[in-house]
Amino acid sequence: MSRTIRLLGAPVITRDDAPVDRPRGRKTWGVLAYLALADGPCSRRRLTDLLFVEALDPLRTLRWNLADLRRALGGADSVAGDPVELRLDEGDEVDVELVISRAWPDVEQLAGLGGELLEGLSFDGAPAYAAWLDLERHHLRAATETLLTELAVGQSVLGEHRRAAELAVRAIRLDDLNADHHALLVRSLVADGDEAAARSHVARCAQLYREQLGVALPETIGAPLEVEVGPARSVSRPNEIRAALDAGRAAISAGAVPYGLSKLREARTLVSDGDDREALRAEVLLELGGSLVHNAGDRSVASTRCLQEAHLCAEATGDRDRAARAARELGFLHVQMGRRERADAWLDRAEGLADDPVERARILGVRGMNRSDEASYQSAIEVCAASVELAEAHDAARQCAWSLSMMGRVHLLRGELREASQRLDRAADLVARERWTAFSPWVEALRAEVELTRGDFDAAGDRFERAYALSRTLEDHCWIAMNARGIALARLAADDTRGALEWVQESLRRSPWYLWVHAYALTAGVQVAAVATDERGARWSAEIARLCGRAQLRGFLRTPGLDQQLAG
Repeated sequence: MSRTIRLLGAPVITRDDAPVDRPRGRKTWGVLAYLALADGPCSRRRLTDLLFVEALDPLRTLRWNLADLRRALGGADSVAGDPVELRLDEGDEVDVELVISRAWPDVEQLAGLGGELLEGLSFDGAPAYAAWLDLERHHLRAATETLLTELAVGQSVLGEHRRAAELAVRAIRLDDLNADHHALLVRSLVADGDEAAARSHVARCAQLYREQLGVALPETIGAPLEVEVGPARSVSRPNEIRAALDAGRAAISAGAVPYGLSKLREARTLVSDGDDREALRAEVLLELGGSLVHNAGDRSVASTRCLQEAHLCAEATGDRDRAARAARELGFLHVQMGRRERADAWLDRAEGLADDPVERARILGVRGMNRSDEASYQSAIEVCAASVELAEAHDAARQCAWSLSMMGRVHLLRGELREASQRLDRAADLVARERWTAFSPWVEALRAEVELTRGDFDAAGDRFERAYALSRTLEDHCWIAMNARGIALARLAADDTRGALEWVQESLRRSPWYLWVHAYALTAGVQVAAVATDERGARWSAEIARLCGRAQLRGFLRTPGLDQQLAG
């Protein structure tokens, strides 16, 4: 007997492809969803507190619901124990597991995905469960979008443009104002030769954005239709491609990012002229994708496609090093966007390919960053410590500084100020030795916050302001937000609430590329607004709640005022 459990959309259970009698109560579905998404077995006390706190006999009510669930699943041992465990066989399938797995499901397995968790069911009488369900609905919707678009990009890279278009349409149904989803559909239609459908969709998008948001059509949506066709040319020589690649690298290294990206895009065009230079193509695509992510803050389909194609090209030629680097860059991109499962999936793949110990240190550093973002702090410390050890053993000073800063951040968030100072001071020394100016504002923001937490407000404010000035020079949105946030809190500590609000606005003026930083800035906004009795605090709390659900930023659930927001 094989069982299929569908919890996304209208919930249903089938055994051997035949529907079974539905569970009798909606709370039975609630128990099933919670057990399916839990990290492990769940205590009966936890389940009663979530779902049956208002029952006259909560434990007896839970036992009835567990019996109802066992009946529907068709097995006396399918749900058992204390703590309670959902026990499924190898051939069983649960749709939510497909979405949050660290693997790549077949496109056919995703046929039914796109609905809301326990669609149509509400739990008004169980507020704790309703709050959990709301967060999980945000998370699973975002995870489904990510999986659909990632698979669509992969299909497009493989030349399956019609299938890529179908997946993009399904992603649009989940978020019809996401410009990336529309751009992916238009690009896929153009690549499939259906320019008329592409133009028709762009026209509908223009109307949608005008009516819904009152703004013009985002340029990225129509861009695939505006590819300039140059004069016919012979297949490019490798040295011509190499010249454009080297010029792009040099320009970006010198800080001329727009020109550097133009040269790298030129190299990509040249290497795509129908040749079989897969190794060179992988090198070009990896350089362009990495530069888009790190130097231009690009989080669109463009950077994802470059890196996925680089990974596939490198794998095809047996270049494990570049394949691992591309997978690690994709993992980093997903971490910054709060896509935990996809980040882990790509980092797992990178780890399986990486032979170079320094590359393994980089992968561990990104994994530690992901653990920290989701508030798995002890795991983050352990993973980052392993990264530091590898980096130190192979003289990778910059990676050592990077991972030390992530460890310092965890200690700071846990209130371990002495340990935070030790890690951050070591990181700052390495940054200075390496003259790594671009990374300095991050380390300095964290060091300043240690001083702020200790009550040394003047020293903290000075350090934040110096780092902020450098961030503006570098035009790095993340560093600007981190340090403007710190200045806001320093001003608040000096009883300058008006100045604090102005700096909160500065920290939120341009959304950072990194969602954790954006949520961190919002927490300062909530704190300042509470003191200043500013009505924007409610809006900022709502945005944190949305990010907590979408990007699994669990550490921010303890933000003052957010508990009331979630309850409301």
